Amino acid sequence: MPAEKNSAYTLKKYDDAMKTVAEMYYHRLEYVDNFDNLEDIFFKFGLNLSDELIPTSTKSIT
Repeated sequence: MPAEKNSAYTLKKYDDAMKTVAEMYYHRLEYVDNFDNLEDIFFKFGLNLSDELIPTSTKSIT
């Protein structure tokens, strides 16, 4: 069976303020320990980074 777009995911370790913001945008939000073994189709993700970290982070995810 092919993977489906089941949910949105964020890390359990994030503080409550971050979780509250995420819950406003992702109504099927699941809290996970890490993103390593999720079986889902990822078609969108968001990052909250300072401008200084963008060049390095972009290289890491592409």
